[in-house]
Amino acid sequence: MKRSGLFLSLLLALILSNPAAEPVMASTADPFSVQSGTNAAVNQNAAKEEVPEAPAEAPKEEAKPQTVKEIAKHTVQSGDSLWRIAQKLLGDGNRYREIIEANKAKYPSLEKNPDLIFAGWVLEVPVEKEVKPAEEKPKETKPAVEENKKPEPKVEKDTAVSADKVKNLPQWSTEEKIKKLQSALDSANRALLAQKKRIADLNEQTVRFLIDNKFMTEEEWMAMNPPEGYTYRLNRVGKIELVGNDNKPLTNADMAALDKKAKESAKAPETKPATDKNQSDADAKAKQEAHDKAIKEAKAKAEAEKAAKEKAEKDKNDKTAAEKIAAEKAAKEKADADKAAADKAAADKAAKEKADAEKAAAEAEKVAETRYQKMLGEIGIPDLADKRNDYYKGIKNGSDLLSKGFFGGTTPFYKFVNSMDYPEYDIPSLQRDLREAQKNYEKAIDKNKTNRILGIFGDTIESAGKKVEQSRARLEKAWGELGKALDESKAKAKELEGNVSGNKAKAAAAQKDLDKLDKYDSKNAGEVQRLSKEIKDINEKISDDEKKLNNYKELKSVFKI
Repeated sequence: MKRSGLFLSLLLALILSNPAAEPVMASTADPFSVQSGTNAAVNQNAAKEEVPEAPAEAPKEEAKPQTVKEIAKHTVQSGDSLWRIAQKLLGDGNRYREIIEANKAKYPSLEKNPDLIFAGWVLEVPVEKEVKPAEEKPKETKPAVEENKKPEPKVEKDTAVSADKVKNLPQWSTEEKIKKLQSALDSANRALLAQKKRIADLNEQTVRFLIDNKFMTEEEWMAMNPPEGYTYRLNRVGKIELVGNDNKPLTNADMAALDKKAKESAKAPETKPATDKNQSDADAKAKQEAHDKAIKEAKAKAEAEKAAKEKAEKDKNDKTAAEKIAAEKAAKEKADADKAAADKAAADKAAKEKADAEKAAAEAEKVAETRYQKMLGEIGIPDLADKRNDYYKGIKNGSDLLSKGFFGGTTPFYKFVNSMDYPEYDIPSLQRDLREAQKNYEKAIDKNKTNRILGIFGDTIESAGKKVEQSRARLEKAWGELGKALDESKAKAKELEGNVSGNKAKAAAAQKDLDKLDKYDSKNAGEVQRLSKEIKDINEKISDDEKKLNNYKELKSVFKI
């Protein structure tokens, strides 16, 4: 009994003195993070050592509790402070400096501003804990670790994920993780909309809510874990951001660079020292690899020499082909140059002929325009062919001048303003017809067109000349009708001028009589009333007549009368 108790005490002392035996507490703030490994709880070398026998008479010593340090992980929540975390985990808020020392490498800003921490940070807190040695058993003792066998790690129920499941997790990029987590969050917020609620923070409770309500699976959340040293947070508009130690959100380019760096690190080969057990296999493998490498290098050298020989032959053939191509190119360039010179000569000739034709046409058109203007002068009509707006303005002024009120009927200008119903009175169109007829007549003379095409198409000199006379006759007729309206307008204007002059005299006389009266003597009220009304009516007539006279001025300006 005494020997077995001493054996257990020595074994416990060896375990506690080994740093590898210190247990590591997994983070309790994030129940969905995946642990990458399990720390050994017993030093294997200690298990292999032989325990010396103790004297039978050695007294039994009472086991004293041992103090060990555990690293507790705390995920910062909204409302946390270093003092509160120290008070909760270390029993004294004034020990917050120990948390800063343990985490300043991961979060450098803690040293400069310990009051500023962010939700989502995972802080490591060194917690002291007393551990009592196991009591000795009265009858039998077993070694803590069997020889040449490592202790199996203990996994609590529902707190770990199988290696196969972790191995088969989707390998998403950081940007894809954020998109999928955002999609799950948006779906949850839509479901909570009916309750007028929304998720405003990413923490243990909200993530568990997303998983329990099937907005995402446990495996998807594992695959969405942010890169080491980074955390997720929600911004003011409910969008997920990935932030680092500086609390600044990463851009898509930053995340792509982060993924690229992670892939390169994953591709880097891991080197492990060979154990005594497989050293011979490693040596054999190294020799085989050296042999394969030598064969590969010899083969590569032979292929390089063959490629060099083929390249030399190809260069020789390429040189001959290049010389042939150069000769063909020179011949083609000469042919192209000769053709370009011929094309330029032909183009210059065509351009000259075109310029001569345009010049002749311009001179002919100038002559035709001169004759057209001469005919307008003979008729006594201004050129309104390209001034249709002025023409209609003049016709409207004439209509307003001769109008006898809203229901005063039509005026002599009616036919000239309704060109759709009376095309024979559309003076601008008639003038353009005359001008075009004169041009065609002169072209017929220049080309000596004495016959029609196929006997029925086109004009001869004689038929073109007849069209000029017909166009001129139509224009003279329309202008004659318009002249009657213009004469009537002229007479109306003369009448209005007389009315204005006479009414101004009447108004002056009435005003003179009114000025003689004492307007503020009630005995004169009747006469003051009569004279005032008379003056007002006369002035209104004068104003109406002067407006019509202004219409005549516009009409006179357009038609040069």
